[in-house]
Amino acid sequence: MNKKYQLDINPIHFLNILFISIVLYLHHKTYTNNYFILLSDYKINSILQKFAVGGFFFFSGYKLSMSNSKTPAKIFIMKRILRIYVLYIIALGIASVTYYPYGNGGEYLSLKNLLIHTLCLQMIFSNVLGPTVLTVWFVSALFCYYLYFLIFRNYINNTKKMIIISSISYLIITIIYLSTLNKNIHIFTRDFPVYLMFFSSGMIFSANYKYRFNALWALIIYFLSSLILMFIYKYIYINTLYEHLIFSFFVLTGNIILYISIYHKISKLNNIVTGSFIIEKYSYASFCIFLFHRSIWSIMATIYPKGTFSQWIFIVLIGAPATIIICFFIQKTYDSLTKHAQQMVSRRLTQGSIPRFLKSKRS
Repeated sequence: MNKKYQLDINPIHFLNILFISIVLYLHHKTYTNNYFILLSDYKINSILQKFAVGGFFFFSGYKLSMSNSKTPAKIFIMKRILRIYVLYIIALGIASVTYYPYGNGGEYLSLKNLLIHTLCLQMIFSNVLGPTVLTVWFVSALFCYYLYFLIFRNYINNTKKMIIISSISYLIITIIYLSTLNKNIHIFTRDFPVYLMFFSSGMIFSANYKYRFNALWALIIYFLSSLILMFIYKYIYINTLYEHLIFSFFVLTGNIILYISIYHKISKLNNIVTGSFIIEKYSYASFCIFLFHRSIWSIMATIYPKGTFSQWIFIVLIGAPATIIICFFIQKTYDSLTKHAQQMVSRRLTQGSIPRFLKSKRS
C-alpha cells in the first residue's frame, strides 16, 4: 500500500521524473521500432531533448547553490566523487561492452578513448579519439560545471555579476568551439555552452527563487520559442556565432521560463497526493536510470532484435518499468554501501583505530 506524502516541498521530484521519462522516450527508438515518427519529422524530439537535459542541468545548478554555496571545496569534491563519479565509472565500464559496440557496428571503445572518458574530458575533447559514449557524457559536462560552480559560487547572490559571468563564459566557449569546428581536433561540443547557461541560470534562480511567471504566458512563450527552434533545426546549420546566439536565446528563454512556472505550480500543491511515494522513488532512481538505461535496453535488444511490435512491447512496456526498478535498487544498494563505508571510517577514527603511518604524520 502506497504511503502519502505532501508534494508542496518536493517539486523537483516531479520535474526529475518528467525529465527522465522524456529521456527514456527519446532513446527507446534506438533499440526498437519508433511509432512516433511525426514527432521526429518536425524536430520535436530535438526540442524535448533540450527541455529534459537542460532541466537536469538547470536544477543541478539550483540545488547546489541552495545547499553547497558554503561547503569547503575539498568536501564538495569528495562528495561529488562519491555521489556521482564512482557510479559513472561503473556505468562507463558496462556501456563500453554493451550499448557502445551495439551502436558502433560491434567496435569497442579504444583504450585512449576510454581514458578520455574516464577523466571526464569527452565534452571538452569531443570525438577526438573515437565516438563519444552516448548519454554518459552528461557526467563529463556536470563535472566541468561543478568547477564553474566552485569558482563563481561567491557571486550567487549578485544576479548582475552572475549574468555577466555566465554570458562571458558562454561567448568564450562558443568562440573556441567555432574556431576548431573545421579542424581535426574539436574543442567542446555545440551544446556545451548552452547547457552551461542552463546550469548557471539555475544558480541565478537560487537567489531569485521567489520570482514567478504567469503559467499561461510561460506556455505561450515556450510554444513560440519551440516553433522558432523547429525552423532553426530544420533550415539552419548553426555554425556561426550569430546563429549560435539566436539558437541559444530561444532554447534558454522558453525552457527556463517554463521550468520556473512548473516549479512554482507544483510547490502550491498542498493536498495529500496518493502515489507520491512512487514519484519520490522514481525521482531517487533518476540518476541511475540516466546512466544505465541504454545498457539494459541494448542487452534486451540483443536478446530480442527489433523489427516487430511484440519486441516493442518487450523493450518499452516491460523494459522501461524493469529499468526503473533495477536502477532504483542499484542506487539504493550503492547508497547503502557508501553509507556503511563512511560509518566504518567514522567509527575507526572515533575509536582511535588509525593506521600507524597516519599517526606518525600527525605527531
